[in-house]
Amino acid sequence: MKGWKEGDIVAPSHGETATPFSTTLRSAISARRITLSALSHQLSANGTPVSVSALSHWSSGRRQPEQARSIEALTVLEDLLGLGSGELTDLVGPPRPRGRNPRVVPVSQAMPETGLVAKALGELGFMQHDELPYEQTVHEKLFVDAVGVERTLEFRHIVRALSPGPIRLPSIHVVDEVDPAAFSTSIEDHFEAVAGCKLGRTVLWPEHGLMGAELILAEDARRGDIAVVDHRIQLPPSALRAVEATYSVPRRTREVLIQVEFAGELPATAEEYVDLGEGEIGHRLDVRPNRLLQLMVQDVGPGLVGIRWTWPDDGVS
Repeated sequence: MKGWKEGDIVAPSHGETATPFSTTLRSAISARRITLSALSHQLSANGTPVSVSALSHWSSGRRQPEQARSIEALTVLEDLLGLGSGELTDLVGPPRPRGRNPRVVPVSQAMPETGLVAKALGELGFMQHDELPYEQTVHEKLFVDAVGVERTLEFRHIVRALSPGPIRLPSIHVVDEVDPAAFSTSIEDHFEAVAGCKLGRTVLWPEHGLMGAELILAEDARRGDIAVVDHRIQLPPSALRAVEATYSVPRRTREVLIQVEFAGELPATAEEYVDLGEGEIGHRLDVRPNRLLQLMVQDVGPGLVGIRWTWPDDGVS
């Protein structure tokens, strides 16, 4: 095929920037042997109209679906093309930047001690921030002890491989105001690969309060493979009471759930917040006597999501 028109089976790239979304869509259309015109007609018949030109732009990488109606149409498109649920919608990045918000950001960008964390990521073998798998869902749970100090972090990730090869995730935590002697000399005393992964490279820098590990979820995955991983971090006791639980989201993520469980005194006030680099958006959380604060956000990133709180004797109400 030397040229193409809007009714052809699939548009060639013509030098556009290919994305995981456009590549998957183009391959699915080609495998189905369906024209863009026929696909547009079927979408309209299902109540989710998408023009031929829009389908052409999506499959070539020139544009991506951004409006709510377009995202809704993707679920129908997946069915029409014989794809599994989420195989297209999971790959859509955040809206194309109107300002300077990128599609993928370094994990370290939204973390404290950014330079130190970036160095740790390099030690763990994560040199390029866009090589990470797609985090479909993230569940982070922080356990705060009876004196208000964070002691245990539990994580569950559901990820999709964006390229063939190993699936790896970094896990890094920085503890403020901790005695270096409180750290174990063995990283395995702090990091536990609970299910679906094993520990690879590790860093343990007690003088900086930093610990980190490379989580290896699969050695030889295929593009599109799904992996579920659980891991736990045991933290050394800090001299400071915990006031925040956060998660750095490097690219758009379908769902992030953060929970904080308190063993002792409950917070006086609490709020959830999202910071996507264009100003923080926060909402007050009701503190209830169930010993649990939680935040769930969907279709978020890249950026930072979290919960912060104050203690009754902080003088804040």
